[in-house]
Amino acid sequence: VAEERQRIARELHDVIAHSVSVMTVQAGAVRRLLRPEQAKEREALEAVTKWRREFPSPPPAEAVRALRSEATCRARNGEHEAALRILDQGDRLAVTLPIAGRLENALARATIFSLQGRFEEERRLYESWKPVLSRAGEDALIARLLARESLGLSDRREFAAAAARLEQARDVLRDDPVERARVSIDLAATFYHAGRPARCDGLL
Repeated sequence: VAEERQRIARELHDVIAHSVSVMTVQAGAVRRLLRPEQAKEREALEAVTKWRREFPSPPPAEAVRALRSEATCRARNGEHEAALRILDQGDRLAVTLPIAGRLENALARATIFSLQGRFEEERRLYESWKPVLSRAGEDALIARLLARESLGLSDRREFAAAAARLEQARDVLRDDPVERARVSIDLAATFYHAGRPARCDGLL
């Protein structure tokens, strides 16, 4: 099943996208060969090339998700380097996806770094995404990034650092009471595990 997902992902990008590009180039070449009196034919071919310019092929979001799923499976089986290579493929497909889709690939990569014990690379990845999301005004995604980072820190029993990330997430979510409440619950649990139950006051 995993191999079939990868095959479909490759075909979506490589075969379909390449075929559309070739079709557009050929249409443009034929249009230049038309005689002046072939106005209708010229107009039809111009419509093809204009459509391709104005409406580029959408990024294969399903292929990106399939690759990310495959990478996750490989990582769970301990095939970390193979998983990272698959995510590299997904990153190349995801360049024009909405920022949320690209972030999901980054979070998957961070998880693999954590599993490998490459904590400094994991940290740098998180740090590189924070200004990107901030410039985009994506508060909810910033909070998601911080919450995921705190989860990895908690797993390594770095509770103070984990709590700091969750407090930042709460600040970012000041206009979203529902998500803020969820982060507060996680923050209270982190304080409890850190042996600081008094800090839970006012959170729950």
